[in-house]
Amino acid sequence: MSVSEAIKVHWVQRVLDWYDHHGRKDLPWQQQPTPYSVWVSETMLQQTQVSTVLRYYQRFIQRFPTLGELAVTPVDDVLPYWAGLGYYRRAHLLHAGAYYLVRKYGDVLPSTLQDWLEVPGVGRSTAGAILALGMNQRGIILDGNVQRLLARWLGVMEPKGSSKFLKILWQYAEALTPDHHGREYGQVMMDLGAMICTTRQPRCDVCPIKEDCQALEQGIVADLPVPRASKQVAQRRRHALLISDGEGQILLIRRPGQGVWPGLYVFPELPEWTEHHEDPWDYLSYQGSRPRFQGRLQHRFSHFQLDWILWQLDSWGSVGDVDSLWYAYTQVNQQPSIAVPSPVAKILKELALTRQVFCRKYQKELPGLVMPPFPGTRGQKIFEQVSQQAWQEWLRHQTMLINENHLNVMESSTQTFLTEQLEKFLDNSDYERPKGYVPPKS
Repeated sequence: MSVSEAIKVHWVQRVLDWYDHHGRKDLPWQQQPTPYSVWVSETMLQQTQVSTVLRYYQRFIQRFPTLGELAVTPVDDVLPYWAGLGYYRRAHLLHAGAYYLVRKYGDVLPSTLQDWLEVPGVGRSTAGAILALGMNQRGIILDGNVQRLLARWLGVMEPKGSSKFLKILWQYAEALTPDHHGREYGQVMMDLGAMICTTRQPRCDVCPIKEDCQALEQGIVADLPVPRASKQVAQRRRHALLISDGEGQILLIRRPGQGVWPGLYVFPELPEWTEHHEDPWDYLSYQGSRPRFQGRLQHRFSHFQLDWILWQLDSWGSVGDVDSLWYAYTQVNQQPSIAVPSPVAKILKELALTRQVFCRKYQKELPGLVMPPFPGTRGQKIFEQVSQQAWQEWLRHQTMLINENHLNVMESSTQTFLTEQLEKFLDNSDYERPKGYVPPKS
């Protein structure tokens, strides 16, 4: 894609002038930048906001100050410093890339685009950022912020992420990038996208390139980039087991090295076929008292949403041939010595706090649920007012109502009926008792 020298000079002058006065210069990876520090920060920033990365970057660099330190550390010891950032494959690739670089180059890191593209996990834009921000060389950056900026300035009407969309933007990014001021130019392109040409409420009035922005001229800034056709997000329900030893420890198992949360420790789960049941315990054999419902947690991944239903058990036969350990969840304020994803960390914290609620049904202080039973204000209200004991009794009550009356839980009339019965149940008013109802032992 050809761009006249006059257009290029005018473009570069405007954006660099803006950077001198308004650009970000106090980010931690900008202080004495190296290819390694930039690589770590760029990996963390993939699909993650700067405000989130700031909480993790310093701790990671303090623990792994050099490429060599990261390369010789087992990945299991690296993951705890990534836990909470999500997209854990990035951590595995960063570790693999460090090992590759040390083995091939030793202490002298590569300085060409092609060499960096051979590093595991390093793509075209990340390699460009390493060259520009870490080495002050000419490097082409096309992260999400830069894509949005160029798509609007050029008026690109191709769907975001499509091959045509990316081809056009890479051509213009290549044509507009100067041979000088590599570090400043690379940073300002990301800054303009993150600070000015934002997804919502862009600040077009103070944008240095507004005078020839095609989207602004045509009044379609809010419509670009053109979104891809949305796909319905798949839903996955899983029953997670909170198995405690009665002494402040809970059983965790280690996920395999691929798939969801690779290499991290999570709660054991029931077999996949149980996802078809809200209450699976009528279909399973188990030892001891009936598991207690502890709440529900939803977590969104890039390609599906996980609906975790939590059950507390005092014992369990076996979790199979997996890597497992007992974790002391009462040490809530300590830095975890193992890597757990953010939903697990949240649940462990709630367990450590041993919540007590004034139970609406029993009118006394009792242990509360670990998580709300479902999202929204109604779920939060139950979380604050209903004890584990009362909610467990309601679940049994609800299941019998559904079965005895042959109710279809997908119908709105059934949902309305159950909601009304729940409120009456909690208030000890005239709720409908199933024929098989047996009052709990006092």
